[in-house]
Amino acid sequence: MIVIGLAGYAGSGKTTVAEYLKHRYGFETYTFSEVIEREALKMGLLRETQSIEEKKHALSYAGRIIRERYGRRDVFAEIIANEIAEKSPQKVCVDGFRSVEEVNLFRRRFENFLLLFVHAEPRVRYERRKRQDKNMRITFEEFLRRDEEDKKVIGMDKMREMADRIIDNSNGIEKLRDQIDEIIRSLEGKC
Repeated sequence: MIVIGLAGYAGSGKTTVAEYLKHRYGFETYTFSEVIEREALKMGLLRETQSIEEKKHALSYAGRIIRERYGRRDVFAEIIANEIAEKSPQKVCVDGFRSVEEVNLFRRRFENFLLLFVHAEPRVRYERRKRQDKNMRITFEEFLRRDEEDKKVIGMDKMREMADRIIDNSNGIEKLRDQIDEIIRSLEGKC
């Protein structure tokens, strides 16, 4: 089994990478946000009328609350790891790593775990988010403050340091796919 984990700042293209791995290479995909969303719905933290950005903030808040409640930063990683172990697929992509503890849990549980950090320049990420969410009301400066929060609260820079590979997604989909293809070629025989 090969397990590829994805980390990166908001709008970097993690979901795009996961979708490409799924459709081009047959990876089964899991996302931290899906697990958090299940819990956030139970807690009443989500509304149907929320913009994409508001929903992401609600999920981030719910994730912090649940992690604090359990006293573990890797609680969602354990849920996903257990689901993967139960299904035992050959190729897995997990989108949305946000802590050192989550990465360490996966490295302990899965022998062939590879963490990819998806990078894109802040202005590129902001413009992508605006295209995705026509109701987005945050300014570029507010978007940058979220990055700072991700650095301080989550330790996103640590995710980058822990990454086995960094993918640059500032220059279009074809260049992104080329980088993913090269990584998959390097894994031949493992997946």
